[in-house]
Amino acid sequence: MTSPAGIDQESEMSFGDHLEELRSRMIRAVLSTLGGFLIIFTWHEEVLRFVVAPYADIAHGLGMNSVLNVLGPTDAFFAYMKVSLIVSLLASAPIWMWQFWAFIGAGLYSHEKKAVYKFAPPMIFLFAAGVSFGYFILIPIGLRYLLSFADPSVLQNWIGLSEYLSLFTTLTLVLGITFQLPVIMALLTKVGLMTPPSFRDKRRYFILGAFFFGALLTPPDAVTQILLALPLVFLFELGISCSWLVQGEGREPIDWARWKKRGLAVVVILITLVVFGDKIISSYRERLVSQNIRVFDDGRTEGLPYFELLEGCKDFLGYKPDRLYVIRAEDDVETVVVGDGERSNILLFQYQDDRVTQMSLTKNDARFLVNTNARSVHIQELGEKPGKDFLGPFMLALENAPASALGNLESLLFGLVKKRPTGARPLVADDDDSAKDEVRDVWLTWWDREGRRWVYRP
Repeated sequence: MTSPAGIDQESEMSFGDHLEELRSRMIRAVLSTLGGFLIIFTWHEEVLRFVVAPYADIAHGLGMNSVLNVLGPTDAFFAYMKVSLIVSLLASAPIWMWQFWAFIGAGLYSHEKKAVYKFAPPMIFLFAAGVSFGYFILIPIGLRYLLSFADPSVLQNWIGLSEYLSLFTTLTLVLGITFQLPVIMALLTKVGLMTPPSFRDKRRYFILGAFFFGALLTPPDAVTQILLALPLVFLFELGISCSWLVQGEGREPIDWARWKKRGLAVVVILITLVVFGDKIISSYRERLVSQNIRVFDDGRTEGLPYFELLEGCKDFLGYKPDRLYVIRAEDDVETVVVGDGERSNILLFQYQDDRVTQMSLTKNDARFLVNTNARSVHIQELGEKPGKDFLGPFMLALENAPASALGNLESLLFGLVKKRPTGARPLVADDDDSAKDEVRDVWLTWWDREGRRWVYRP
């Protein structure tokens, strides 16, 4: 018997040979990961920015703090190491897969070895597809839903780097592994352990397991769980087709009646998504904007009593605000645009744990004790600030605002800029939606052409 490195394709391997072959393959795979880690850690800053980019983009779009938090003085260093290790595992995954198939193929006959090696390229492709699906689709959609779920005036999202990396690993590395399902199903059929009919008989149990798996691996919200479960169901159906294909000439004939029903169901689902998809997305975005708009005497009671607090700000504002929009909500600070339809200002609402029993008032700030939540609130007027540093989330809100809220947002924006672009005009409740959309488009065009160079001055 020859050595594992040069084993005869038609010979059998002993148990010791298998162990030696496994050790050799594992060493190569581990070395590839360690080598990748050393290379990736050289650019740890750029790698970390790439990894957290989905969170930063979503948080910035929602007007939240886009910087992830660490607790201890050494956490940042170990976070860079953890990120580099995760990315090196992702990058070296194809090598791990190839070593896996090479280990299996080492003990097979030449014709079996050729058949098994055919599974390696699909596995690498599916792994890359799973990682890409998690990074570009599942993470952004899940984060947008999770970060915007709570009312920022009641609950503040505090996201640590460690928590985000756990989510990132689950929805990339684990998802890349789970995308191997069609190849595994085809392999089980190839070796005779399963058949397409047996997979079909277990379809209902797999669908139930996919949703359970989605609930186990994702944050506790239905949207992200469904977004993970549906691709798994699709991969299972793809795996049934793959298992049918690998049966060769002995495969069962196609049941065209069954496929006709399935095709009709797919068409109905696609038509439903095309017809109602935009409406669902639009209503979701409108809800995100509407939850941050406040109008005096609009009947809202949740969160801070904004307009009661703003009563004490009339002296340094010079007017009494009757509308506001929470443009950015961080842990203990809210950036709020307030106005009366003609004038607007940017205020910082800063929450403090120490109780202030007396109100203090100076030239451009005021302090209050809010008894409802036993926290002091420090309201301060924001000074000169470039529009590009804060106005992006406001313009995103203007773009996605429902027609009923567009007038208040437009007036707040006009009060900040102090002039309307050509073609814009004040909006009233009687304006039809097309007129409101026209004014919205004028402001968005202004933002693209001039707004990023504009500077706010109170």
